[in-house]
Amino acid sequence: MVDQEIYVFKHFKNPLIQKMIYEIKYNGNKSTAYVLGVELGSLIKKSKNVVDFDIIIPVPVSKLKKEHRGYNQCQLIAEGISNIIKLPVDSNYLIRNNNMNSQIKSSRYERWLNVENEYQLIKELRYDTKILLVDDVITTGATINSCLNAIQKNNKLKVTVAALAGNKFT
Repeated sequence: MVDQEIYVFKHFKNPLIQKMIYEIKYNGNKSTAYVLGVELGSLIKKSKNVVDFDIIIPVPVSKLKKEHRGYNQCQLIAEGISNIIKLPVDSNYLIRNNNMNSQIKSSRYERWLNVENEYQLIKELRYDTKILLVDDVITTGATINSCLNAIQKNNKLKVTVAALAGNKFT
């Protein structure tokens, strides 16, 4: 269960936002990821309802994507957040199990099927750890749900999700 969601942009269907995300993911624009992470960190810091986190965990990308891109965009966003809220980023808790292709053309249902059980917790978290889970874009929530299932498999940790852009289906 997610305690709270925080976005720089609530809807990602804006052409400018889509262009920025594309630049980050496919054109190697690492500085945009970091700068938008700083903006997200500022929003988090200003928010009155945000809990004090213990750790920032970026959503992992597959080894193949990381090798191809040379970076994990969620890690860069998390580092920007960390610069503002002064908490450590730790990418050693979650891993992604496979190297599936981009989900841009997948339907909502296909996205959920594709990432079900895709993430694995490889380092134990204390039962009272308050986590800030960072993703780039949340379209259907399938990736975040799979990460949450891995994180909360053995205990119900407090998790807040932060992303550059999201899409609310509720």
